[in-house]
Amino acid sequence: MGEVTAEWNLLQLAFIAVYPAYLSYIRIVDGMSLIALYVFLFVLCIPAMFIQMKLGGYSQKSILGVLSQHLPIAKGFGITLLIDLLLTCIYLGPLVCHFGMYAVISMLEHPNGYLQLSNGIGNISGFPTWTFTEQLEGLGIPVLPVALTAVWLLVFLFTAFGPRVAGWILFVLGPGFVATLFAVLGYGYKNLNMDHTNEFLMKFYNLNFKGFIDFSNTQSFVKNWNDGFMLLMNSFPVWSAIAVSLGKFVGKGKISRNVGWLIVIVMYAMVVQIPQLAMAPYIGNLIASVDKTRLRENTFNGMELVFMAMPAAFSELKVPPIYAMLFFLSLFISGFMLLCVSMLTLVDNMVENMTSSYTPLHNKRSLCTFVMTFILMTILLGLGILQTTTAGMYYTYLLDQSVLRLRFIIVFLLAVCVIIVYVKHTFALWERIIVSVWCIFAATATAGFWVYSFYLDIDRSLTYANHRYAQTWDLVSWIISAVPYLAIIAVAMYSCATHEGMCGERCHYMMCGSEEETHNYDGYYPAAEPTAPPAYSPYMDSGHSHGYGDSLYPMDELNKHYDPEMEPLDTRLRSSRI
Repeated sequence: MGEVTAEWNLLQLAFIAVYPAYLSYIRIVDGMSLIALYVFLFVLCIPAMFIQMKLGGYSQKSILGVLSQHLPIAKGFGITLLIDLLLTCIYLGPLVCHFGMYAVISMLEHPNGYLQLSNGIGNISGFPTWTFTEQLEGLGIPVLPVALTAVWLLVFLFTAFGPRVAGWILFVLGPGFVATLFAVLGYGYKNLNMDHTNEFLMKFYNLNFKGFIDFSNTQSFVKNWNDGFMLLMNSFPVWSAIAVSLGKFVGKGKISRNVGWLIVIVMYAMVVQIPQLAMAPYIGNLIASVDKTRLRENTFNGMELVFMAMPAAFSELKVPPIYAMLFFLSLFISGFMLLCVSMLTLVDNMVENMTSSYTPLHNKRSLCTFVMTFILMTILLGLGILQTTTAGMYYTYLLDQSVLRLRFIIVFLLAVCVIIVYVKHTFALWERIIVSVWCIFAATATAGFWVYSFYLDIDRSLTYANHRYAQTWDLVSWIISAVPYLAIIAVAMYSCATHEGMCGERCHYMMCGSEEETHNYDGYYPAAEPTAPPAYSPYMDSGHSHGYGDSLYPMDELNKHYDPEMEPLDTRLRSSRI
């Protein structure tokens, strides 16, 4: 049987896995929250990443394909994960566009005040304008929609030719992100006042263990651990459709499917703190140089940190514009890599489902990938235009809160689905028991934290930039939160209705999936094995066996290395050949 060549190698995966660091620019965490992040990373994320990436690599299918084959009743949940990822891309695309625009503005030494935010979500007073865009504005061409179009066109060009081409492009962007960020870090620690830098670092990374011994201080303790949890879960692709696709892209080799998850986790642990360390000299010296009354309380939280505090630091500390540009360029690259990985995941799931369902499309996978990428790019571009207006950040915040509101349902259902599929496979028994029990514990704890966050926010009105959203927008937020989960029941009913057979056969199919193990022969179809040797044949004679028999049934080139994990799921299909 011909082997399918992996789209990415492990070295490519290591550099591509740096993209989750984009959120560390926006949500900085202090000492106790950082400890919580690493504890949760190694306790809660390892089993889920191991199972999902191993299933993707072993079966060479995305999450939608894995559920369609082994648990069709949950195929709709695969659609839910894709819709959730699509909604995330809708508001992340304009945000990445903002990062790129600020990199350009930093080089032009344009006065700060980039966002030009309106006073309410309903006050859409056109698009932001700047002096260096007067010529385009005179032609009636708004700059931000053009910039957003350029971003999505780049994503399209980088991903439309499949994961193999996109993998090499992302392999180049990964070191570029690290290099630009380290350049900013090096300038800050070398040229700015180290006393102010160390003072800020000592306060920021101070470890407060009062919550362990003083139960009256548990609220602060829980907040610190919740902050670390939120940064981890919102940036690391553990409970999303991306993890299975990453496993698929690195191939079904025994080393790849058993080591890929470890590379992703280790790379995240290494890069998650680099943005905060790079910003520390600038923030510390800004606090020491500026009257504290000029700094608002939320200056160092969320978007204020990126769009207000850091530009103010670059201006106040007389930092060369090239380093300001490199800072925002590193932020842009990491966010852009996330868009590319998300687009690859969405397209791969859709194309895989199309080519497996419709036979005429089986040999036109490249064309389907190109067309589907273009369609998705158009949809994401059209839905993101509203966020490039002066009220755009209100819509970005609305989508962000809506996507995260019911995340505990995704965690619970995804854990149930992948554990069921994983246990059905023929991996080592001890491995399946240990990892499954660990994953159940991790999923329960993760869902518990999301339920706690849901409980805290359920009665809290949406507020951004001192603007309180009307109740109508709260209703819109709930509708957006619930939309992805409608696919679960709808697709389950469709799968049951389209499967041929009696009621019992349909129920068996919905719960157990297809019993036939599909193989991708990659254009090579082995000849049928003979049921028995001929009764009278020259090769049976010892005098002729060396020549004729070896040519008829060659045995020298057969692979004698046995991998039990590559055996088919159905024991009736097992072959005695090793």
